[in-house]
Amino acid sequence: MADITPNAVHLPLSVSASGGMTSGTVACEHVRHVDLNARRFTKVASLNLSEFPDISDTLIALFEFR
Repeated sequence: MADITPNAVHLPLSVSASGGMTSGTVACEHVRHVDLNARRFTKVASLNLSEFPDISDTLIALFEFR
């Protein structure tokens, strides 16, 4: 998978997981509905509540932008 350069709609994220730290990028313009049961997902980590404001503010701004 290609690296995503952090910018206004690509937010870098690091979370503590059972196997150490997991890091990646939230691509806010790629909002998708994913059927987790059909994809046989495995939970790797959970976001802290402090991570949500930046993500939700970015999503709201994208939906309000016309």
